[in-house]
Amino acid sequence: MQSRRAPSSIGYLPALRKGDLLLNLVMLRHALLGARAWSQCAIDIFGLPWNRSRHLFGCNAHWVATRVFANGLSARDVLVFHTLFGIYCHAASDATISRYVAAQVIDSSRRRGFHAEGVCHAAARYLRSCHQCVEDDHTSRGFATWRVIHQVAALDRCPEHGDVLMNEWPRAGDEHRGTWPFFLPGDSNYHHPLAPTNAIPASDGYAAYLRLWLRLVHGDLTIVQPDKWAPFVQRLVDRFADPSEAASALEEAVFQSWGLPVRTVGHRLHLGGPSFILQELVLQTRPRDVARRLVVYAAAQRLGIDAEPSTQLPLTLSTRTNSVLSADTRGWSALWSIVTDHGMPLVLASALRDDRTVRNVAHRTGTDPGRLGAFIARFPNELLLALRQLQPWSEDSWLCRELERRRRQARL
Repeated sequence: MQSRRAPSSIGYLPALRKGDLLLNLVMLRHALLGARAWSQCAIDIFGLPWNRSRHLFGCNAHWVATRVFANGLSARDVLVFHTLFGIYCHAASDATISRYVAAQVIDSSRRRGFHAEGVCHAAARYLRSCHQCVEDDHTSRGFATWRVIHQVAALDRCPEHGDVLMNEWPRAGDEHRGTWPFFLPGDSNYHHPLAPTNAIPASDGYAAYLRLWLRLVHGDLTIVQPDKWAPFVQRLVDRFADPSEAASALEEAVFQSWGLPVRTVGHRLHLGGPSFILQELVLQTRPRDVARRLVVYAAAQRLGIDAEPSTQLPLTLSTRTNSVLSADTRGWSALWSIVTDHGMPLVLASALRDDRTVRNVAHRTGTDPGRLGAFIARFPNELLLALRQLQPWSEDSWLCRELERRRRQARL
């Protein structure tokens, strides 16, 4: 819980540039004060007891905005400019972003749809740096910083320079092997940066992928937003007979441009297994899966299929694809909104339209049944009653079961 006392300005600290990790402030604070304990430096910055976390997705952003940046940045800007939230928010709706920022007031650990669950990783295990970026930092300002973009698990090369990222490994036998080192890049005397042994080799495909990452962080790639990604996927699938055939074509494009099978690319970049392309084409995708979208988009561009830059494409209800709805005249737009606003798999919006059980919907969308049930439990009564009127529903359907549960609890 955030401290009740109003935070005062922390005083002088070297300024962070956009894209510098918030965590750098702890190291800089310790460098200025010398004998001050690391734990106290972390408390000075974040205003909370220190649990040795890297806080890659932010922590107590409202406190940090006031105490460190003297309200020169809003809490939202602190998260967007200096945490991994600023990377994955590009694939989220505005409502999801606003809810995440608001949650920082209460519980800094709540990531909602950004949380790296299952086989898909949002953050690299250890802090990483690019040798060229470190040299450039030392030349321009006298010290190097950890960069946000380098901590994305789906990158093992610097998007700007193309160099392999160096892992900052804790010393051998360190009991806290999962935590970060207490140094800025290149400043450690006993933490030795190591190049990963399985880094993906340079290729035309990887170069195109890195260029898309640069466009993303510069705010120049909106195709990954939910309301644009879904119609783009539909256009892509419509070029072929079904999602499986489209996936095969894209996998071949990846192999030709990367020089590696899709299985290898997915494994080394932590993209969720060999079927990650098909998962994107059936919209089993969340904000945390932005890297998969970039791989798919780059492969589609290689096939001559690109986004239309002028207007957003209408999203129809094709029976050949597992596409979702946007806004239509049948009143289902609220369902699409609540799915995207909570960072849930986009395919849920279409799966929940059907007369299915919770387990059936969970299986189709790749969602845990318990987590899906908890999500449905947050639906407002008005939405459930409106959906009830749009079509017949069986007694075993997710909708009727949820309505019955609420009647038993006297919520209706």
